Amino acid sequence: FQRAQIDIAVLEVGMGGRLDTVNLLDADAALVTTIGIDHVEWLGPDRESIGREKAGIFRRGRPAICGDPDPPQSLLTQADTVAAPLYRVTHDFGYRLYPDTWSWWGQHPGQSREKYDELPYPALRGAFQIQNAAAVLMVLGQIKQSFPVSRADICRGLTTVNLPGRFQVITGAVTRIFDVAHNPHGAQVLAAALRVHPCQGRTLAVFGMLADKDISGVLRVMQGSVDIWYMAGLAVTRGAAGDSLAQQLLALQPTATVRAHVNVQEAYAQALAEAQGHDRIVVFGSFYTVAAALQQTL
Repeated sequence: FQRAQIDIAVLEVGMGGRLDTVNLLDADAALVTTIGIDHVEWLGPDRESIGREKAGIFRRGRPAICGDPDPPQSLLTQADTVAAPLYRVTHDFGYRLYPDTWSWWGQHPGQSREKYDELPYPALRGAFQIQNAAAVLMVLGQIKQSFPVSRADICRGLTTVNLPGRFQVITGAVTRIFDVAHNPHGAQVLAAALRVHPCQGRTLAVFGMLADKDISGVLRVMQGSVDIWYMAGLAVTRGAAGDSLAQQLLALQPTATVRAHVNVQEAYAQALAEAQGHDRIVVFGSFYTVAAALQQTL
């Protein structure tokens, strides 16, 4: 990045924060969007331990932004320990929703209150995208002296953003939705989005997941949103077998309609063959699951 003389680098932490490779760099600003339960074998079993790990990217004197409205105390403590100025949603910045637009406000130290009215909704689906966008605007406000971004730039970014595999909808004879939700928190967001965008027919789920993830937790969240399950084995070292996924679902929901398949390609093809006009197919559970199905689609 340095040799290429880029203007700005946006680096996403792969897992946690404190132990992630990205943490080798001292960022000009650090953003924690939300704190959910995932990677418990590395990060710990609860939000307090995971919040502490995520806050490992905070740096002394560098702004730290948190988009979670209810952050664990460990995150707040870590910011205080390293003397990183912390900016929290609903405290130091916030937003308000309107039928067709939304507004944002932020308070920066030593500056007047900043405000944007009549912003366009993000092109990405899901109510949480507004929360994410609000936190990003706070980051931009903190670095505007070195990297100014105009209102026109912000509006263009909101309306043109594209993120494959994040509630990605492909229309056709049968609507297909691709979402990389792979933990209970992600499943809750997916289930909420499906409720907001209902279909007239059935919801058919192509589901494949890694064996070391919280499979039962995801199934528990999604069981009320799916009519027919097509369980897909993943051909990777940590992949769960389709039969195992089917057994775990039946343990939670004995009356579920479920079919087990060796791989995603087979499960997706079967779902396409059985889908009818007003049905929809939802592919989720892992980046591997979505990638394999998209290869058959695009």
